Amino acid sequence: MAIIDDSHPRDRGRVEQQKTQTAGNHRQRQPQQPPSEAAAIPEHPGAEAQAEVKKRIADLPKIQSAAARLDEAELLMGLPEMDKSPDMKQLVSAWFGAKAEVARAKTDPVEKHESLLELISDNRAKQVASAEIQKINTELTELRKQPAVKAEWDAWQMYDKIVKFEESAGKNKARLKEAQMGYDACAKQFANTRCGKKAAEAAARLSGVK
Repeated sequence: MAIIDDSHPRDRGRVEQQKTQTAGNHRQRQPQQPPSEAAAIPEHPGAEAQAEVKKRIADLPKIQSAAARLDEAELLMGLPEMDKSPDMKQLVSAWFGAKAEVARAKTDPVEKHESLLELISDNRAKQVASAEIQKINTELTELRKQPAVKAEWDAWQMYDKIVKFEESAGKNKARLKEAQMGYDACAKQFANTRCGKKAAEAAARLSGVK
């Protein structure tokens, strides 16, 4: 196929002619695309847009790749006022299932634990059936029997408490200094963990608080 350079005077006329022809028969020649690459859905709440969204939600189980299914679900969840849609619960369920599948596919037990924990900690997971949450909690408990995972879990619990304490501190310098000391302690106690390293970074960030 010849390459047309529309910046070159020789090709400008051909480009304009192609644009005119394309405008007339675009609908007839529009190629089929995977769900995650389909044309953007109109943001207005018209019947056509709503029908398209509903169809794409119903088609989510047909996407074999969990990663692609997750991308499509997150794309749809990001649409304006999607949280008010009667199809939101079905969408969240598909999103949760895809994200869990992606997490379970990880071979590193620490990464798997982190991803599953992140999933059930997401506010959207509150809309999922309790049985599904319990299933993941059971998996997490089993993973924590491994020393490396247990160390990360212990570090995460300490780190998470300090993060919440810092968030509640606002601009109170005394409380921020206390948070900095907490991060520092977490970093030293769990130096070889991911959360320990995050705690060290947080301690350094707050080191200038006097």
